[in-house]
Amino acid sequence: MQVDWFRVITDLERAGMTQQAIARHLVAAKSSVIYWKQGSEPRYCDGERLIRLWELVTKKNQDELPFTRWEVGRYRRR
Repeated sequence: MQVDWFRVITDLERAGMTQQAIARHLVAAKSSVIYWKQGSEPRYCDGERLIRLWELVTKKNQDELPFTRWEVGRYRRR
């Protein structure tokens, strides 16, 4: 299982954050946040910061982090 970045970012947006605000807090480009929401895997340090931001904004702990139900491969099928 892997972290469901789409749901993590969607939770942040539902809490009132824009993708620009998320990017600013993570010191990343807005396009990176868009790519992560579309299914790209963030680098480890970006993922850790995104999880920490999610915990702070949603008031949830890491045990409640959304995960995918299946293993996502490194390469997408076409």
